[in-house]
Amino acid sequence: MANTRELAQFASFVDFTGSSIGFSTQFTVSGISTFTNKVIFDSTNSIQIPVGTEGQKESVGTAVTGQIRFNSTNQQFEGFGAGNNWGPLGGIKDVDGDTLISAESSAGADEDKLEFITANSTRVAIDSTGKVGIGSTIPTVTLDVVGNTKISGVLTATTFSGSLATTDLTGTITNDQLAGSIANDKLAGSIANDKLANSTVSYGGVSLSLGGSDATPAFDLQDATGYPFTSLTGITTVISGDTTPTLGGNLDANSKDITGVNNLNVSSASTFSGPISVGDTISLGDNDRLRFGDGNDLQIFHNANNNNSVIKESGGGALVLAGTNVHIKNAQSSELKATFNSNGSVDLYYDNSKKFATTGIGVSILSGAGLTATIAGPPNLVIDPGTVGDNTGNVRIKGDLFVDGTTTQINSTALEISDFIVGIATTATTDALADGAGIQIGPSGNTFLYDNTNEAFTSTENLNVASGHTYKIAGTDVLSNDTLGSNVVSSSLTSVGTLTGLTVSSDVSIADKIVHTGDTDTAIRFPAADTFTVETAGSERFRIDSDSKILVGIKTARENLANNESGVEAQFQIEGTSYTSSTLSVIRNSADENDGGIILGKTRSPGTYGNASVVAGDDLGSLTWAGSDGTSLQFGAEIVAEVQSGVGNDDLPTDLLFKTNPGTTNTTERLRITSGGNVGIKTTHPNNTLTVGDTIQPSYAPSSAGNYIEIARTSGADAGLLINKNTGQWLIGIDNSDGANAPLKFEYGAAGSAHPGFGSGTLGMIIKHDGKIGIGTDAPDAKLEVRDDSSLGIIVRSNATQATDTNKALRVRNNSDTNTFHVSHKGQGYFASSVGIGTDNPSAKLDIRGQSNTNFEALTLRNTHGNGASQGQVDLNFDVITTTNQVARSRIRGQESTSDAPYSELTFWTSETTSTEPTKRVTISKTGGVLIGEHTTAVDGGNAPNLEIVNTSTSTLTLARNDTSISSGNDIAAIRVWGNDSNGTYQQCAEILAEADGDHANDDKPTALSFKVSADNSATPVERLRIASGGQIGIGTTGTGALVTIQGDSNEVTAPSIRLLDGTDTREVSITNTAGDFAVSTHGDDDVVHGQVKIFESGIISLKNGGASGTIGERLRVKTDGRIAIGTVSDYSASVTDAPVYISMKSNITAIDDNEGSDTYGLVRIEETGSNNSRFHGIELRNRNSGDIRILNEDVGASNKGDLIVAMYDGGAAVGLHRKIRFNSDKSSIQISGKGGAVAANTSTQHTDIYLATKTGLTAVDTGAGGEVAGLIRFEDIGTNNSRYHGLELRNKNFGDVRILNLDSGTTNTGSMVFAVDNDGIFEAMRISSAGNLEIGTVTDAGNGLRNVDIQNINTGSSAGAIMRLITSQSDGTGTTSADFVKYKTGGLLITNNENNGTTGFIAFNTAESGGSATERLRITSAGNLQRPKSLSQEVSTSVSSTSATSCGSFAKATYRSAYVIAQITQGSSYQVGRYLVIHDGTTATTIEESAIATGDMLGTFSGVVSGSNVEFRVTMSSASSATVITKIESIVV
Repeated sequence: MANTRELAQFASFVDFTGSSIGFSTQFTVSGISTFTNKVIFDSTNSIQIPVGTEGQKESVGTAVTGQIRFNSTNQQFEGFGAGNNWGPLGGIKDVDGDTLISAESSAGADEDKLEFITANSTRVAIDSTGKVGIGSTIPTVTLDVVGNTKISGVLTATTFSGSLATTDLTGTITNDQLAGSIANDKLAGSIANDKLANSTVSYGGVSLSLGGSDATPAFDLQDATGYPFTSLTGITTVISGDTTPTLGGNLDANSKDITGVNNLNVSSASTFSGPISVGDTISLGDNDRLRFGDGNDLQIFHNANNNNSVIKESGGGALVLAGTNVHIKNAQSSELKATFNSNGSVDLYYDNSKKFATTGIGVSILSGAGLTATIAGPPNLVIDPGTVGDNTGNVRIKGDLFVDGTTTQINSTALEISDFIVGIATTATTDALADGAGIQIGPSGNTFLYDNTNEAFTSTENLNVASGHTYKIAGTDVLSNDTLGSNVVSSSLTSVGTLTGLTVSSDVSIADKIVHTGDTDTAIRFPAADTFTVETAGSERFRIDSDSKILVGIKTARENLANNESGVEAQFQIEGTSYTSSTLSVIRNSADENDGGIILGKTRSPGTYGNASVVAGDDLGSLTWAGSDGTSLQFGAEIVAEVQSGVGNDDLPTDLLFKTNPGTTNTTERLRITSGGNVGIKTTHPNNTLTVGDTIQPSYAPSSAGNYIEIARTSGADAGLLINKNTGQWLIGIDNSDGANAPLKFEYGAAGSAHPGFGSGTLGMIIKHDGKIGIGTDAPDAKLEVRDDSSLGIIVRSNATQATDTNKALRVRNNSDTNTFHVSHKGQGYFASSVGIGTDNPSAKLDIRGQSNTNFEALTLRNTHGNGASQGQVDLNFDVITTTNQVARSRIRGQESTSDAPYSELTFWTSETTSTEPTKRVTISKTGGVLIGEHTTAVDGGNAPNLEIVNTSTSTLTLARNDTSISSGNDIAAIRVWGNDSNGTYQQCAEILAEADGDHANDDKPTALSFKVSADNSATPVERLRIASGGQIGIGTTGTGALVTIQGDSNEVTAPSIRLLDGTDTREVSITNTAGDFAVSTHGDDDVVHGQVKIFESGIISLKNGGASGTIGERLRVKTDGRIAIGTVSDYSASVTDAPVYISMKSNITAIDDNEGSDTYGLVRIEETGSNNSRFHGIELRNRNSGDIRILNEDVGASNKGDLIVAMYDGGAAVGLHRKIRFNSDKSSIQISGKGGAVAANTSTQHTDIYLATKTGLTAVDTGAGGEVAGLIRFEDIGTNNSRYHGLELRNKNFGDVRILNLDSGTTNTGSMVFAVDNDGIFEAMRISSAGNLEIGTVTDAGNGLRNVDIQNINTGSSAGAIMRLITSQSDGTGTTSADFVKYKTGGLLITNNENNGTTGFIAFNTAESGGSATERLRITSAGNLQRPKSLSQEVSTSVSSTSATSCGSFAKATYRSAYVIAQITQGSSYQVGRYLVIHDGTTATTIEESAIATGDMLGTFSGVVSGSNVEFRVTMSSASSATVITKIESIVV
């Protein structure tokens, strides 16, 4: 077999009956073949069966029973069989066919279900939706079990449908056996406690501890973690944990505690007979009430009708709010409403500001600056101090007393006012409104009143100055009693000294000036009538004179300021002798974009503050420059703002006029900027953007104003623009001598003198009124006429630096302002329409016509071979501009085929991108050869083809038929070869034809390819080969039913059907079909068969070889009954053995590693020759019940290595083969897979000699005690003697033994574990007794009662020794940490924490609740302090000097859910201290003030705020005075 060819292909129907044949690698059958005997594929790779889509499957009418294929549409193997239909393969069926796995009830049923059948009855069914039925063929739920169910393992379910009767519970259900949930209405009957022993039930997140003998409570809910209950009625419960229960019915807690509940939702009325402790919130709906007391005396509810929240006491008692300190706040707890302080005040607040407070002596009404505290009540308000009704006691008002009533009566005997002013009519806004105000004494109208008209006080009674007293002012006698009366005409008051806080309610007469105290050089002086001045440093700085003029630097206002115009005076005049003393500066200093300014304005109102509208012609204001002419000031220049017509609301059109003095007494307008933005020079009505006139009068303007520069002349003179330079001058304008329709002239004149006017220079250009332009002529006949008497003509020259500039140098446009022709600076021309050469009526964009019938050269593109160029060339480019303004270029190039040779070639270029440079696609050589694609060699050599296609990837030649109705049999495209016969007749001799292999439709183009050639002595091509649309190939026939069909007579040597030759054409492989016998033969150049594989028509497969000797012998035969004979078997007609495979060989192996890895006689090798690592191959052994055992070589990816695998069925795992034993070549170990589907994976961590993997069945240490249980390795003593040891002995290389032993104590079902070590003799080092005690060391007091752990120190010295040390080494090698447990001989236990890695040692004690993780409960610090750990305990001191919220402490929000804060504020001698609870939900923090006290007013408020990853505790001070805030924060880890 080693000498056979590696590939055998069979292209037609083959019958191998009666013969045998073997192949070493690939055996491909493209048609139909029949094997009447067994076919055995002895390979570690695979057999490939036909693969096709659902549509390619052979129809039912032509398929035969036994066919198999792989359906690529359904991705499954299928076969044709029972029911005369196709069906999926797979499944398992026993020998008699009544036990199987069925995928469908009948072939082709496509039911999408799976049934497990035993004894012809369906036991398990899985439908198309994944529902599983046990005892039911139509499951209705995910797992539908009909009949009793016993589950010995774990039952995991999210729902449980049906009833679980307690009579079905014959054993104990432990918590690890109830991993899912059972709905409460699915537990029929009662479940006894002893049926739920040592278990918990997880119910919607609630962990329920079950079992025990206590029947009350039936359920004990410890540390529950969730309550999605809809009803708990009459159940005694103890509930704790972080939960959210929903109680849908009545809950009678029977005095038990419900603790640790986050949200308790009660949907109907419930009664709580014991205390209720709520950590956060009780939520009730609108009108739902909390009722307290037997008669529901106290009720708390929210009234949805009026949106009020109510606390109602309806009993006979009082509503009492009791607390050390009681605070009433708003809903957000951010504003105080009222506080009731223990042993202190009752405070009332408005907008978080205290307004009313009780004090030790009464009440205090507080108010901020500028505010009023109002007592609103009944018509009469009585303040009765002292004993009620006796009119005794005092009422003291500190501050001003305002009484707004019409009449105020004071019924006391005397009115005493100390140290304060009594204000009467102080709310009057003017003195006139206070007229008549005063006091009345007695009932008969004795008054002292204010008389505003006379600006005096009047009295109905006489004013008497007691004898010996005088009226004084500032302690100085002014009027004495003996001068009071009509004789007093003056006062003796001459000086009042220094007055502080002087208020003068009437005129003050000052004779000269007011002088600054301590600086007599600074004064306000009154030098004359109606005049005052301001002086500093003894000099006058400014004054206001009697005409209200403000004068700076002068004392007398200038009158008739300029032009001798009477009354032209300035109201504000500044004069000085320097720039600084005579300069007015207006500067705005601000951070915005606004500026300072001086506003000049005007109204037509006759008085001040008027707003009468201005009219056209009004001057709004002016800036005037004046100078003295030696006599008076004269106006030199002005800027005037003049109102124009059209004044309206929000519309004030104004022109700005610029005037200068031409040497007269008045200024003259020179320039005007109109309200529309036009500028006029020497004109008052500029209608253009810039208008220059010769007089101040309206200019000649177009009918509509525009952005023009206008030069206007109204008199008979030239108008124009003169540009003068010392090298020459140009006059551009209108020549007055031309009269009407005057043209625009450009005339040059010589330099050095004034231009005399038009006609005196050289005319450069003229523009006529009709738009005609003349250059070199003053009478152009066309739009542009250029005349030149020189030989230069017209030159449009681009600047040398603009050689690459594509801007237009010359352009011609049509009346649509579109370029019809232009030439760029670079010299590129453009024609918008057609260009004719040789014709004036071009029919295309470029129409070139020859000159005559004899001269055919209509267009010649010529270029000269430049120096340095390899080949001369001429290009014709075709550019298309894309919608994105990119260039798509094509090109035709003519060039020299070789440098400087008179041979030419033509190339065609295109672009596949928007690059401006295309790529060469087609070349026509000098000899006419055509090459399509890029090429690097010349195509014009002697052997050059007429047509050649070259590409860097795939070369493509496309032939297409443009036809929308191509029918089956229509020719689509063809390549035909023609030639001349000896008579010179041009005839077809060959053809490749594409023919429709069915009607063509959209996306459906079945096409066949036909190859035809002409035979000898024939001129008609005949089809020799056809490739059908399905890929079938027909040779010698048009029938293409098979993948390859070859028709014709054949001979193994002379005329095979297929002949494969080698490179020398002397060795061949032939394939023949002779009378139905199929043969593949190899031949030498002697036409002798050297080797042959033959499949006889009878079905026998035979393999022969013999080399070049000419004599071949049969080496292998596969008979029709499936038996295979291999080797030197002389008689193939008789069976040497009944084995299906018989191999005859001679061995030369003398040792197990003889010629390891090479060919060796005596071995049968199954070699995996693929390219992939990590593959298995080997031998599979199957019994009659389809039980397989495989012995496999697993490729481990390393040279000369392989693992031996034994795979077999595992009763405890899923159906199929499982790896049970691995002989690991890399680890030199044996790995064994235990029971229950455990897999001994080949991992790098398995370094043991023997490794056993198990999937343990042990759920407790006593599970299956004494029986077979997965997860155990048992060494059993089956002797007859008690008190014996047996177990494991581990020996090191120095014969040191360690033993782990089972000590038989002589009692049934007991045993102790003994650990023995070798120290020059084996002795017991540790024992775990059958009672569960741990004994370490030489413990011998068994008769004295052992503890759970006994440790004895074998140190015999007098000092203490460590009996146990716990050591932890740092992973980075920086040190170790150890803890010693020392028992002193004299008593006492010492626990020492040894730290030698630079850290501080401590000892911590942790405990854990059931099902939870260990938590530190107690700690002894390195300093010896005993701590009960608070996860957070910190004290922070913060200085505050603002009223902004300031952080004074924080804690991590992810670690702590809440914190208690004790906060103290010290501000001067005042302080405030309080205790606050801060809780948060990760986003929002809530602060609850539990208590707070202050020495006076509260100094500040506190709040918690979530900020980033922390919760900050912030203080907001009531004032900005410096204060210190000290906070102590304590919290516990979430």
